[in-house]
Amino acid sequence: MTSFAESFLASTNATISQVLNNEAVQTPDQMGRAGLSAIAGHLCLSPNAKRARPLLCLYSHWLFNDRVDEQFVRVGVAAEFIHAASLLHDDVVDEASKRRGLSSANSVFGNAQAVLAGNFLLTKAFDLLRPFPRALADRAITVVGEMTQSALLEINSRASLQLDEHTWRRIARGKTGVLFSWCSFAAAICAKEKAEAHKLWAAGQSIGEIFQMADDLKDFSGDSNLKDKCQDIRNKEPSLPIILAQKSSPEVLAAFKRCYESEVLNDEQVGFLKEQVLASGALTLTQKYMQKTLVELRDMLAIYDGTLGKTYLDHWVSSLIE
Repeated sequence: MTSFAESFLASTNATISQVLNNEAVQTPDQMGRAGLSAIAGHLCLSPNAKRARPLLCLYSHWLFNDRVDEQFVRVGVAAEFIHAASLLHDDVVDEASKRRGLSSANSVFGNAQAVLAGNFLLTKAFDLLRPFPRALADRAITVVGEMTQSALLEINSRASLQLDEHTWRRIARGKTGVLFSWCSFAAAICAKEKAEAHKLWAAGQSIGEIFQMADDLKDFSGDSNLKDKCQDIRNKEPSLPIILAQKSSPEVLAAFKRCYESEVLNDEQVGFLKEQVLASGALTLTQKYMQKTLVELRDMLAIYDGTLGKTYLDHWVSSLIE
């Protein structure tokens, strides 16, 4: 990572801290309970935050211009706040106990407080976008709406044995891809490359799919210190490896059907279904899908070959599938 990228991330973290440390909202109430910014900060200031969305904003801007106005960091922070708000809300819905290696905000402060902290972050995101072209805020409103609709589709798809890859892609593009699209779109607008914004929006969708596939795979092999393993199975989530495993054979589908009849899966059932997924070859097939999507992304952005942004995007996205 170049010194400028490191500086950009340092500025991102500093801006996040500055916004969340505003004493007017940080002060606890008369009962001594934490303020909204403290609750939001529990997630946003985690040392394990990857800042993927601010980085995508930067790399996308580098496709057009290596020089980035220092105020552009606010765009990356706005994206981070929208993402964090969705995580706070998701953890309440999922009754999650861990996020980014820490106890989740809802488990520490309560469900209502976590939801309100998410709402607080959304207001701060739009506030950060005030100085920029109106197109950024207008499109961000659409993004939040699509993320919400896709989150509902995901909830309604839980425990379903009728899902296909198309449904998974709708969820992935709505929950993950649409915000990545916005990051690249915003970079094009701020770089005064409006004509390229549509192309970068499409690229963001592909990046989002790759990220979601990587996250789905991490549920089986990721660092348990950051995220509980097999939560997708436990929550009966429509992850791509699970969908592919269910479609691999009638026996695997029947195994999921038997276990899904239980309202809550116990550890033995989760372990059994995990072995079914591993034996089906679904993880390998998901990795092949990731490779295919990466090739398509590179072709989509071939016009930018040789730019600093394309170099960093290639390295960054490729690292997800190693």
